[in-house]
Amino acid sequence: GYDSNGRLHTFWGEYDDAGSTWRYWKYKHSDDDGLNWSVEQVIFTPSATEGDGILFRLIELEDGTLMQPAHYLRKPAASNIWSVGYYKCINPTEATPTWTKVDVITTGTVYTYAEPSMAYLGGGQILMMARKTLSGANTTYHQFFSKDNGANWTDQGDTTFETWGVTSSRERPPFIELLDYLGKKIVACYYVVTDRYKYRVVYALASEILSLGVAAWKGFGSELLTGWTNAGFDTFTTSGKDITSAIDAGSYHSCYTNLMSMTIDKPVKIIINLTLNSGTMPRFAFFHY
Repeated sequence: GYDSNGRLHTFWGEYDDAGSTWRYWKYKHSDDDGLNWSVEQVIFTPSATEGDGILFRLIELEDGTLMQPAHYLRKPAASNIWSVGYYKCINPTEATPTWTKVDVITTGTVYTYAEPSMAYLGGGQILMMARKTLSGANTTYHQFFSKDNGANWTDQGDTTFETWGVTSSRERPPFIELLDYLGKKIVACYYVVTDRYKYRVVYALASEILSLGVAAWKGFGSELLTGWTNAGFDTFTTSGKDITSAIDAGSYHSCYTNLMSMTIDKPVKIIINLTLNSGTMPRFAFFHY
């Protein structure tokens, strides 16, 4: 990924197919959008019982320090176990930057943590989310938080915005990023539940991550419209929040739903599904006050 100075950073691994082992993890950078590259550097040499993986884009702190999310494979006698952390560079503008491997959590032989994503929330606060697996079966997302630029990390536990624990629910790596929404800092988490083939998004206010932890996450759809009222001469048949059929008895008639109160810092998503049986496709207008 790019840093704020326009330098493009890339990482990759060198794998020995014959020996089924990782040989090196390497790095290069470019100052002209990839036209020319620096000499490659070896930033990590795993042992025979280790591996490594680098995912998602790097983050940049206010002092210019870069952090690249990564996970590491350990091979105890029982099974392969992954732990998560990042590569850290405090002088990324140098011709040959130094990258240091940092562990956030090293695991035992029960749970494995892998495929982390990181977001810098400002003021020294960093959020990390990783995929957590129990013995290769059940999957959840696990959250870590630092309020001192990564010097110390708090284990905030498993997230609760998805129904975890089902063996067939094989969630893919989460991706988190900080967004500005109407002047509010929110963190979005994008993920896929593969057994249901659903791409999903949840969000949290950045200001609540420290105080609420995993309870800060909110999902879309919790404030659904519950009913519709006919107006004019049109006849509507409804089921819950949906209009199931409509008979057009004239022009410029309407229906309306109940009022819904919303907090100013909460995103709203409106989805309209239309099936035209006959006549002219209706028009829609939304008002808020």
